[in-house]
Amino acid sequence: MNHTSIPSELGDAIADADLPADAIASNRRLGTDLAATTNLTQINQMSLQAKVAGPSTRTVTITVDNGVLDWRCTCSRKLTKPCKHVVAVAQYVKRDRFSGS
Repeated sequence: MNHTSIPSELGDAIADADLPADAIASNRRLGTDLAATTNLTQINQMSLQAKVAGPSTRTVTITVDNGVLDWRCTCSRKLTKPCKHVVAVAQYVKRDRFSGS
């Protein structure tokens, strides 16, 4: 399902949140590298789910509810800042939106 259009409201919310900027530097760098391995698996009007490949494939879910963006990842990191997998999905969404795909 990797090339399904991301609803504009969801894409805008992810872009506006600028998740990569909120991540620590190492997660920002690693997530940018992992963006190429991102595969969207579910998309609806206000949420998406993606698989991010790497040594272990992780599942990231990003939702927007009443203007509040939330993310979850199946990695073992319990951080208050986005992990590299969340950064990868945010970077993928940004690239998808600007490439016009």
